[in-house]
Amino acid sequence: GLYNLSVNESAVGGTEMFLYHFDKELTQRGIDSRVITWSESQLYDDPKKRRVIPFMNPVGNVERFLHEHAEESLHVQRYAVELEEIKRGRYDLIHSHTSNTFRFGNVIDIPIITTIHMPPESFFNPRSDKKRYPNNTFVCVSHAQKELYDEAGLEIDYVIQNGIDETTFTPAETRDNYLLMLGRVTFEKGTDTAIEAAKKTGLDLIIAGSVDGDKDSQSFFDERIRPFVNVDL
Repeated sequence: GLYNLSVNESAVGGTEMFLYHFDKELTQRGIDSRVITWSESQLYDDPKKRRVIPFMNPVGNVERFLHEHAEESLHVQRYAVELEEIKRGRYDLIHSHTSNTFRFGNVIDIPIITTIHMPPESFFNPRSDKKRYPNNTFVCVSHAQKELYDEAGLEIDYVIQNGIDETTFTPAETRDNYLLMLGRVTFEKGTDTAIEAAKKTGLDLIIAGSVDGDKDSQSFFDERIRPFVNVDL
């Protein structure tokens, strides 16, 4: 597995949570799974972090580092670590959750599965990218997402929705009458659409999530979210 943010049991991000539980399931089935990720990641049943392949050591403020420092250099470093690890030839399959590993298909002999967690504008450029990359199987996490990629021009092989660990959820016998949105407060997550749904239904809406450190996300929050909600920071 390849990913660029910390992966652990308490991760709240969708991809980090998915990757932790996916790796856990593989491990429990006796499959030797390794994850290229931040060094502070903690995988299931791996107290000495023998299955973590670090591409980056901890930094004090991840968002500030990513947005104010050498983000492009960080990506180059990550891909260098990925290629070095992959080319050692110990793996039967590469499962990528990042935005550029699939482009290495012509230099990697090992089959690559690319699960796409982002919208086309964050992953695929129809002006420069190909419809089909060699040695890749592309997976979308929803049919609605696949439709967007069909329109953009990238050939998607499968739709496999993200799984959850059912043992961590307890159904409630009663429920309160309100709407809830969990996730980053960004345009692609549709926080503004949730507000419109609340207006039309007349129900209270609880929004739980963070605002990314980039200017677009902050502008989206300031202009389209903050005026309509009581903010508890």
